[in-house]
Amino acid sequence: MYKYFTELVDFVGSKPKTFIDTKKYISTGALKTDFISEDDIEIVDYISRPSRANLVVNSGDILFAKMAYTDKRLLVNDVEASHIYSTGFFAVKPKDGILTAKCLYYLLSSETFKNQKDANSTGATQKAITIEGLKKIKLRVPEYNKQDRIGSVLENIERIIKYKQQQLSEYDQLIKSRFVEMFGNPIKNDKEWKLKFLDEVCDVRDGTHDSPKYYNVGYPLITSKNISNGNIDYSTAQLICEEDYQNINKRSKVDNGDILMPMIGTVGGAIIVRKERDFAIKNVALIKFNTKLVENTFIKYVLNSDQMNLHFEDLKKGGTQKFIGLKTIRNLPIIVPPIKLQSQFATFVQQVDKLKFEVLKLLRELR
Repeated sequence: MYKYFTELVDFVGSKPKTFIDTKKYISTGALKTDFISEDDIEIVDYISRPSRANLVVNSGDILFAKMAYTDKRLLVNDVEASHIYSTGFFAVKPKDGILTAKCLYYLLSSETFKNQKDANSTGATQKAITIEGLKKIKLRVPEYNKQDRIGSVLENIERIIKYKQQQLSEYDQLIKSRFVEMFGNPIKNDKEWKLKFLDEVCDVRDGTHDSPKYYNVGYPLITSKNISNGNIDYSTAQLICEEDYQNINKRSKVDNGDILMPMIGTVGGAIIVRKERDFAIKNVALIKFNTKLVENTFIKYVLNSDQMNLHFEDLKKGGTQKFIGLKTIRNLPIIVPPIKLQSQFATFVQQVDKLKFEVLKLLRELR
């Protein structure tokens, strides 16, 4: 059975009445996919609350973000019903006898719903879905008497996914702990290793500073914003022509095994390149390895260490768009332990990465 989304739900929620005490305000940014981040909760009072803090809901209501290209939803419990929410959310309840709350919750996370939501969102700077857009979304609804069973299966899958995501986080923490155990604090150098500047042990460059013309087809131009979560996101990159690609690569050709590190905005987050396609870079640090003094895996974890990230914060310049210059990166102090010890660490990382690969493979299958 197929039905339009607006035939399946009632829109609920209301504006807050005057309240004397303070309340917890949940913005769209405070909702991380399907849970509220305690670190992002704001405490507000009735008079000085943000204008968007204008939605109250009840236990059992379901919230989902209006903005496109995001999957944020919440089945409100008794405690969460006492908060005040952003008007960047819709609040809905399933219509009786058509849809259960659990089934509606999982429909909101389905690719079918998300794709239609994104396609029907409107707006110039930040696209979002409206009531009129929701009226165009059509979903296949299971038989009512089977929905609880389907919802329970999906709930179990989601529980496994969260467990596996926690495993990935623990693997990352294991590598960090092993790094500190073997090499200590790379900024304080508490193990008293040899110290050198980064450009003494590596070839440190950056990408073009020019702004080439963009095309509908061509080579991706990777900038800082295209590097996140340890990967290059080619889908968000602008495309440049063959001539510009060749000119940029005369100075900044990226090879397998090189390290790329964002220099603008969120500085850090170095990655080792495993090329899936040819690309050029702009305003990104490029670190190449032409000596036998350091391994790329070791340097990656030096640059991504908590201590180095704090050091980056002290080095950043600029106003609204913070950055670190190429000279500053070249002059970063780098500990240089024996290469044999670095290789032992790289082997350990490789072993953990194999475990992470199996977890990621399972996550892809579950989704």
